[in-house]
Amino acid sequence: MDLKLPPGFLHVGSAESISENGVVSGVIGVVVDYQPPAQTRRSDHMMTFKITDHCYFMEGHARAGMNVRVFGSATNFPKIEGLGDIILIRSFKRMNHHGTPFLINQRNYEMMCFPAATISDPIFKHAFGDGQAPPHTKHPVGAKSSPEENYYVIALRNWASGTRELPNTSAQQMAKVSTNSPSRGPSNMSHGQMRAPPLPNASNGNSMAPTNAPKGPSTMTGNRPPPLGLPSRPPPPQPSVHNTISRFQDRKFSLLKDIQNTSFVSLVGEVRKVWGSRNGTQMYLTDYTSNSLLFDYKPDDGQAEGQDGDNHGYLSNLQKRGWKGPFGKMTIQISLWPPHDYYVNTEVVEGDTVLVRNMHVAFQGKYLEGKLHTDRKFPQQVDVRKIPSNDPLVVAMKARQAQYEEQKLAAENKLPAQSRAEKKKKKKKKQKKAALAALQQNEEGEGTADSPTGVVEGTGLPKKAEVNANVVSGNMHQPCMTLSDFIDTPHLQTQDISGDLMTLPFVNQRVRSRVRIVDFAPAKIEDFARCLADENYNDIPADHAAKNNQHVWEWCFDILVEDAKPTPGEERIQLPLQVFGDEAIKLLGVAPVDLRRNKHILNLLKEKLFTLWGNLEELRSAESMDVVLSNKPFECCIKEFGVQDDEGWVRTHAICDTQIT
Repeated sequence: MDLKLPPGFLHVGSAESISENGVVSGVIGVVVDYQPPAQTRRSDHMMTFKITDHCYFMEGHARAGMNVRVFGSATNFPKIEGLGDIILIRSFKRMNHHGTPFLINQRNYEMMCFPAATISDPIFKHAFGDGQAPPHTKHPVGAKSSPEENYYVIALRNWASGTRELPNTSAQQMAKVSTNSPSRGPSNMSHGQMRAPPLPNASNGNSMAPTNAPKGPSTMTGNRPPPLGLPSRPPPPQPSVHNTISRFQDRKFSLLKDIQNTSFVSLVGEVRKVWGSRNGTQMYLTDYTSNSLLFDYKPDDGQAEGQDGDNHGYLSNLQKRGWKGPFGKMTIQISLWPPHDYYVNTEVVEGDTVLVRNMHVAFQGKYLEGKLHTDRKFPQQVDVRKIPSNDPLVVAMKARQAQYEEQKLAAENKLPAQSRAEKKKKKKKKQKKAALAALQQNEEGEGTADSPTGVVEGTGLPKKAEVNANVVSGNMHQPCMTLSDFIDTPHLQTQDISGDLMTLPFVNQRVRSRVRIVDFAPAKIEDFARCLADENYNDIPADHAAKNNQHVWEWCFDILVEDAKPTPGEERIQLPLQVFGDEAIKLLGVAPVDLRRNKHILNLLKEKLFTLWGNLEELRSAESMDVVLSNKPFECCIKEFGVQDDEGWVRTHAICDTQIT
């Protein structure tokens, strides 16, 4: 049966790819996950489910389907009976939660749920061509489906049940969709999930269920077969003499050995490293082919210049060590922009095999590097995905890897004993030299902690050895400015059109400064993340629009900073800095959540903050006066802007373009 979309409807993947806050006129999908209605903090309820279709399923998305959230009265929700039901929705809005897209209903939404067990075989489709729809529940009462929509519902159910494209599957296999599917991001499906029922008994012949429905004991009334779920995604074809083409191999596919400057390519490779720095996220990928224009990694050179996201060599040598191979010119550094960086940081680990699509290749200095920008047409589209190990492209890459390892081992065995000894001696000498340098640096730092010799003369700024190397800022070319110079900027004084002198309430400016943190607010770390649905925090009207923010959190807290080394004899200048929004995510490297419910994230946040402010939290909670503040200053970027209140503009400052590594 033809799976042709009805007019005005989108495939699930197309709905996922439209811009945020875009309105989706209509989608029809198969239920692959479901959470019963739950009461929100207000008087209404929320129902969450996940849908897919044949296109989304075969495109190999990282998620099993797209999340859909419906807010309203529980009595008005159409009833989802099980996995495999077909859902038709109209007038939904496409939203985003921590990088994961989902659909949410608008006021005038329509929703129809067709239980899988009541959808007929395609041979009976013409019975529904004259305004008669398959059995269903709906909202509102007047919602209707056209003949084209009814045909598509039947065809989609037919595809999902496996009577055409997919093989038959047991209920146990179907249940894996709910429990084992590679769902990514926040699914909210951990409680109350529906499970595929046991195999049904032989039908009495009165059911409109698919004719190939499996048989077994029935749990449904009327001896009707229970709903079938969507089968587990079929594995890609095994590579053979007759089938060596990967479904991931598009016209832009290339091996590293063939890439050239200013080209756009798709690559399949093994992730050797993921590195987060002030420049964003870098992923290092190899397919075990060589290109003379790539960086040359050498076994003894773990301190490779210009790598690890450190194109200008600012990071310490300790951060550049530990390259595990492959050695030679076999690895490309890929810089990632949103949303690709979020996916890689949350879903990809070293050793994974991934597909990178439509990557721009260009020279960065002397070497070719990759850049994966945000797609302008589909800004939420992720062009990095894991691919199965039995894909032909992966099988071929693993063969090259085995050949590389074999050649590497043979070369090591052929190395004369004297050369190996010299190599080991050279390595020990280098390690000893690095250790002595580190010791000398520490001694310099200790000697300058409370003495004017640790301050750059005439600036009040500490020498570089004292700065926290685990916090990096952007705009490294700009010199650091003291807080007093920043606050007393002459740019606040200007002239109006009459030539009279006037003082501006604020100046839109950004500077770099070396500071240390001496206090923070609110007092509890658990309050550093706030929910947008909280009217005490977010000034929004208490209507349906507020429901969009029911589970959306953002960072919002303040830190009080002062110059890293105040000039002796002068008043200590302190400045409160806001930490919020995207800049806070960049600083912490952690997405905001409800910290009272997510203890793991809370502990991770405390570790990050300890790197930033030392024992400040311990000092705040200590009863003894013997505890003293112990932290290192760090370099950060500070932006100034104005916030308008009832009395006018308020000069405000926030941390920006800074990251804890």
